[in-house]
Order: sequence, then structure tokens, then C-alpha cells
Amino acid sequence: MRRRHRTSPIEDLLNLAAGIPWQIDGLMAILSFVVMHLLHAHFTQTAAAPIGVPHVANPADVLSAAVGPAFHRGGDELGMILTSVFQYALPAIFVIGGAVSMFRERRVAAGAGHLAQVRSVGAWKGNETARKLGGDMDPETSTYASLARIDQKERQPSQTLSEQNAPSAVRQNWSVDLLRSLEWKRFEDLCDAYFKERGMKSTTTTLGADGGVDLRIYHRLTGEPTAIVQCKAWKNKQVGVAPIRELLGVMTHENIQNSSFITTSTFTEEAKAFARANRIILMDGEIFIDMIQRLPEESRQRLLVMATSGDYMTPTCPHCGIKMVRRQGPRGPFWGCKNYPKCRQMLHG
Repeated sequence: MRRRHRTSPIEDLLNLAAGIPWQIDGLMAILSFVVMHLLHAHFTQTAAAPIGVPHVANPADVLSAAVGPAFHRGGDELGMILTSVFQYALPAIFVIGGAVSMFRERRVAAGAGHLAQVRSVGAWKGNETARKLGGDMDPETSTYASLARIDQKERQPSQTLSEQNAPSAVRQNWSVDLLRSLEWKRFEDLCDAYFKERGMKSTTTTLGADGGVDLRIYHRLTGEPTAIVQCKAWKNKQVGVAPIRELLGVMTHENIQNSSFITTSTFTEEAKAFARANRIILMDGEIFIDMIQRLPEESRQRLLVMATSGDYMTPTCPHCGIKMVRRQGPRGPFWGCKNYPKCRQMLHG
């Protein structure tokens, strides 16, 4: 069992300050300074006052009579030292916490733009799936969308189609038909590239069993995972509620608050209702194409070149990562791995 990390009182206070509105942090910074400054002035004054010589009738009581004022003097001096530190330390903690709180608030406000843009696609296209994409979802919970800040380091240098030497991309335009012609691995890579063009930090999972997750999106500053994405390159089959339930199970297991399910196909009504109830963003083929079309021209071209370069239609073996071959079996044609019989992976369709 993993040992829980123990935090110091200062860390706890910083976390508390970062968790409240920055306006309250500002008020607490002023209030703590005023209170500590007044206490410091009080302790300074009392510590500077002379200690009176006690008058006692019994000489044996002189020692005990002198200890009391000396003890109080020591307390005043300790209070003077502590308040001299806290009158600056406490306001500084609240200022730092307020800055973190303000940064989070602005990040959430920026993140609402991505969700609002997705919803607007539905209103513009009259597509019910897109209109209900976010359901009753609070934009503040869409943390991963709030990370959509352009990172020039993650962007590839701008290249023209001629420089990329991709005649297939020149002949193609973005469409649902093109999207559905992509094999599953190319579609996953396209989704990953799309999020990177949005300025997010994302990675694809390794080949083999993915545990219900194809992409992971990370916080740009801390590197902590903030969202998971499942991709399904299905041509005609609708995505039912079962894969959405599996995605929710992964969210619960990994304690991830945000997720998206992207498909080249469409979703059943049951899947849509379940996603709305559990704050899962659904993007079908039409919505995903519309989101790509809203990117800058250079981003759209980069994605188009990436998606259509080389053989983008032949499926990739999920185990070996190489292109599969078309074979004929007793039950009809199927895609088999070139490494057969070492690899017996098969795909139908």
C-alpha cells in the first residue's frame, strides 16, 4: 500500500488558500496583516515596559513574586517575535494562494470556449448529437479543454503540401467519408494530432490491450493526467452504451474527472443519454469533422497530410503494429497479421 504523503502546516494553508476564490484571498491577506501588525505593536509595547519591583512582606516570597512578571515578559517577547514573522508570512501565503486561484479561474474560463465551440457546431449544423454533446455539463468540469493553449514547442514547423510531398492529401478534402476510410490506428493518431493542434499535451497508449483508453491528456504544468479519450473507427456500426460504460469505469478507477469518446460513426440514443448523465463528451464523425474545419488552415492541412499519407486504409495489427493482409476464411474475408502463425490477430470488416 502506498504511504500517504504528509504535508506541512504551511502546505496545508497554501492548499486551503488556493482552494478559495482569489477575492477572498486578497481580503484575508489584508486582514491578516492588519491583525498581526496590531498584535506585534501590542507585544512590542508590553515587552518594552519596565518590570516593577514587587513589594512583599515575607522575604521568602520575593522569588515567586519575581517569576510571574518575568514569565509574562518572556511571553510578550515571544509574541513579538512570532507576530513580526506572521504579519508578513500570512499575507504572502494568501497572496500566493490567490494567484493560484486566479490562474485556475482563468484556465476554466478559457476551457469553456472549447466546449462552447463544440456545442455551437450542433446549433449551426442542426445536429442533435452535437447540441446534446455537453448535456448539462458544467464547463468548469471540462478541465482538459481548459488546457487548450497553443504551445509552439509542440507544434510542427509550418510546411506546405508540396514540401510534405503528399499528393494524396491534395486530392482529398475533409469529409465524413474520408474519416470513415481511415484504419483504426490512423484514426487514433489523427485524434492525438487534433488535440495537439488545439494546444493540448496528449499521448497515445501503447499497442496491445489499452484498458479502454486510447489517448491521455495531461496538465501542461504539473504533468498530471486530466482526461482520457476513447476512439472507435467504425464505418457503419453505431456505438452503443456498453463502450461508454467501460469508459466511465476507467474514469472511476483512475480518478479522472473528464473524458471524451470520438468515433467515425454515430452513437445510439441510449449511449447519448448515459454520456449526458455522466458528463462524458461524445463526438461523432460529423462533429469531429466540423471541429477540424474550425481549426486554422495550416492546422487543417497538417492533419490532412498526416491522415492521408501512405497507406491509411489497410488496418494495422493491434499486436505487432504492422499492416495486415486480406485473407479468405471459412466464414468470409478477414484481415490477418503478416506474422501469422506467430501472431494470430484477426480483424473483420
